[in-house]
Amino acid sequence: PSVWCPHSLLPAAIDRLSESARGVPVNKLHGVARRASAAVVAIALVGGVVVSLPENGGVGTGAAAQDGAAGAEQRVVSPPLLRTDPRVAAALAAAGNAPGPSVVNGPGEVPIVPASGLASGAASAMDLVDVDGMEQPVGKETAPAAKVDLAQVMPPPPSDDAGAVVKGRKVRPRFNAASSRVASRGAGSDRFANADGSSTLVSGGRANGLDDSGQTVDADVAFVADGVGKVRRRVGSVRAQVATELRNGTEVVGVGVPGVRVGLKAKGVDVARTGDVKGSTVSFRDAYGTGTELAYSVSEAGVKEDIVLNAPPAAGTKLEWRFGLSLDGLTAQLNPSGSVSFLDNAGKEIYVVPLGVAYERPVSGAKPSVLGKVIFAVEGVGDGAVDLVVRPDEKWLRDPARKYPVVIDPTVMPGKDLASNSYATVDSDYPTARLAICRTSNTTCFGQVSVSPAHQSYAYLRYDLTPLAGKIINSAYLRLNGVDCFSTPAWPATLTSRPLSSPFDAAAVTWDTRPAARVDVSTTNAPAAGNYSIDVSAWVAKYASGEWPSYGFQVDSSKDCELKVINAGSSYLEVTYTDPGAGTNRPPTMPVAQAPLAGSSATVPVTLSATSSDPDGDSLQFYFQGGCSSACTPANVGSTFNSGWSNTNTWVLSGVTPQPGEQWQWWVFVTDNINANMYNPATLFSIVASSAAAPQENWAWGLDYVVYSLPDVGVQPNEAVN
Repeated sequence: PSVWCPHSLLPAAIDRLSESARGVPVNKLHGVARRASAAVVAIALVGGVVVSLPENGGVGTGAAAQDGAAGAEQRVVSPPLLRTDPRVAAALAAAGNAPGPSVVNGPGEVPIVPASGLASGAASAMDLVDVDGMEQPVGKETAPAAKVDLAQVMPPPPSDDAGAVVKGRKVRPRFNAASSRVASRGAGSDRFANADGSSTLVSGGRANGLDDSGQTVDADVAFVADGVGKVRRRVGSVRAQVATELRNGTEVVGVGVPGVRVGLKAKGVDVARTGDVKGSTVSFRDAYGTGTELAYSVSEAGVKEDIVLNAPPAAGTKLEWRFGLSLDGLTAQLNPSGSVSFLDNAGKEIYVVPLGVAYERPVSGAKPSVLGKVIFAVEGVGDGAVDLVVRPDEKWLRDPARKYPVVIDPTVMPGKDLASNSYATVDSDYPTARLAICRTSNTTCFGQVSVSPAHQSYAYLRYDLTPLAGKIINSAYLRLNGVDCFSTPAWPATLTSRPLSSPFDAAAVTWDTRPAARVDVSTTNAPAAGNYSIDVSAWVAKYASGEWPSYGFQVDSSKDCELKVINAGSSYLEVTYTDPGAGTNRPPTMPVAQAPLAGSSATVPVTLSATSSDPDGDSLQFYFQGGCSSACTPANVGSTFNSGWSNTNTWVLSGVTPQPGEQWQWWVFVTDNINANMYNPATLFSIVASSAAAPQENWAWGLDYVVYSLPDVGVQPNEAVN
């Protein structure tokens, strides 16, 4: 074969050819000829010829000819084109017979790529010196860019009628609030039986609670009377009692059921005070005779205690609050993170007091802007009695810049071994603080603020997916309710979710300890405040099969937003599935990449192909996706593509222009339009040539080439020409 390439890349060409020519070693390259006045080399390679054109493409002699080459059109052509293509003659004439910088490949030519490390533009980044009339690269090459794993973006589901029907009319199973019936209930979820024979698990956002025996009952919408001087609320896995009268040394709040319960006894109360009960909150004004208020709110997230300081504490005041612990079947343990766990006899965390925080109470609709640290202690006080001690940062509280009222926020929430669903938020503005609230006690914050001061926050949602083990997942959606954004302008916003690749502890997670998220991503557009859905079908399918651990989801936004995570109308996960077995639709097999394969090279135009089969014989649809991953030219940084849904398992890459030396990733989703989309891991391949390549990036080789004479120039075969 014959190869034409810019001279500065010739050493790489020799290396590459020695690798590509079916094991032909470098020492078979021979016949080097040099002209001292030109950067042109012809090398014979096992009966073929390698020709290196000068950097400037100069043909002719002298500086004038060299300068005339600038901007001219350089063409490497097969013999028929050389004699017949008028573009060649016109280009040569315009440049004073000097070829310039582009290529027309002849029939059957297949480009090859420079050796490793010579990515697009790398040659021009080297220093060049003239050695014996030849340009030589000196110094080190520009380091190739690190590979970037691209996001596997969940495609929209295809329409029901997209595929051919094989076994009667098949449509994707669906949950219908009107016709689906509740088949079973849990503390944090309901399972529905659908009319088409499928089932739907709805986790979160449910109005369920637990009675004293652990049976699921309707949740209490608000506090209800529970004996003399107490009210209770049962919601999710939380069953809490709150006293309606505050007395020193008596229990003000208790969480749990007999045998597994923790209670808090108020200490330091001067006189008895009657509480104000509103909805799911009980408030005690001036609880200690110092203007300090105690308030207890109950939700599925736990019992939130607010110690509200309406004025700066008096000088000399000891800034701590003590609560005596009454423990039934539980033991208190202070954790290294600073949280307090309540463990049962088996060592399981049933309840937990998460990391505390103090903050200036914000105006309505705003997030807390200033946070202070709160430290907990578990201290024995004799005769086996134990106190939970709450100590805020005194320096922070007494800062003259502090704006009152200030809220100190200890909470008792279900522990990791009890909670069916968990929620958390982190913010880069508060790298070491666990954020207990967003703008209200019902929401969690997420999104980003790009204006000064810029910050990023994430919401984390985790649901109990144990009932889905081994099930066939038909669809799964994050239903994000109560979404509201506060940037200027606030809308439109792009809502984004990613699956988590590591767990998070809702009681202790901070920005600095936040979990890792996978590169996979699913998005939806939000034009205004409201409720939105994000497709997470393929991820839940991986959770159900055991391929991925079920760590939950990260939620982000292009704007500064919040979503509702507790109480009525909160966000939830909706999964429709079928049981494997006779008569049940079975999903297609995981797609397998056919071309380009991982680590291979490809020529533009690139044809992507994959295979998958359906055990039921259903027609399949394919959705190809990917983008430039590393060594991307400036024009291709961030370039991505998708094919849309198609009934064919091949697709010619379009909408982007890959360049030689770049590395691209691709993957494919497949669906029978009934089960969740399946997709294969990303496949990395290199671009070795492009019909739209830039100068010094064109590499072409073909069989049985002969170098013909140029008209009126007299070039002979295999001659090195200046």
